[in-house]
Amino acid sequence: MLPPLIVEAVLRLFGGKGRPVAVGAWLGALVAAQLFIEEEVLADVVIVCLLLLLAVVLVASRRRAVLPRLRAVTAGFGTAVVVVLAICGYGLWIQFHGPLTEHGSPFLNSKTVNSAGAFVNPQAGLLFHTASSAAYATSHGLIGSEYLAYLGWPMLVLLVLVIIWYWRDLRVRAAGVVWAVLELLSLGGGSVLLPFHWLQGLPLLVELLPDRLSILADGAAAAMRWQADTGKPGELASRRVVHRSWAERPRRHRGLRAALHQ
Repeated sequence: MLPPLIVEAVLRLFGGKGRPVAVGAWLGALVAAQLFIEEEVLADVVIVCLLLLLAVVLVASRRRAVLPRLRAVTAGFGTAVVVVLAICGYGLWIQFHGPLTEHGSPFLNSKTVNSAGAFVNPQAGLLFHTASSAAYATSHGLIGSEYLAYLGWPMLVLLVLVIIWYWRDLRVRAAGVVWAVLELLSLGGGSVLLPFHWLQGLPLLVELLPDRLSILADGAAAAMRWQADTGKPGELASRRVVHRSWAERPRRHRGLRAALHQ
């Protein structure tokens, strides 16, 4: 329940909805509650929010739109950090520096990662599967509830087409970047060419099961599918043109009135 609320609060900060300090305090309370409930899920959500922030900044490519929000976003996240430290500071200190501090992970991360074939081979528990795909899923090494990568060729092709067709829409671009990076991170860190290889030694991430990032990647994929069902290519761009024309209309009217008076 809390992860969607955390992402929603972060989006409110990005979008300038609500007072930054109030939204930041709400975000800090949600993060503190999630930290006490399950840290792995919180680590997943933090990765998504960081990717979302990076994607918005990179794909927006509009300094005039980003810079005015920077102060408000900084104030909101600063408030969130203060709230989290006030609630969880002592607990975090005990966790990382207390007498029962542990290092490393009890799980073998090499067994909890996705493979490229897992995205297109359904397991036996799904209605549409073949004997070969079920055998592949069984040999993958993950139990049924942890076999999370499967989307299928039709869905993968559809998502790529949605990203291309709706590329002018900032929402689709941001969701597409988040989806692609999360799926890449879910492949684990078995190779230096994979990004998770450089992250798997960090606190909290050392105990992260990379394959579960596919759950959040599916959320980004669903956002793209929703936009494909409800939006139109270049919808945001066309709205900006409409707003600009309305903003310029009073000038044209003033010029027309001046010409008539002459």
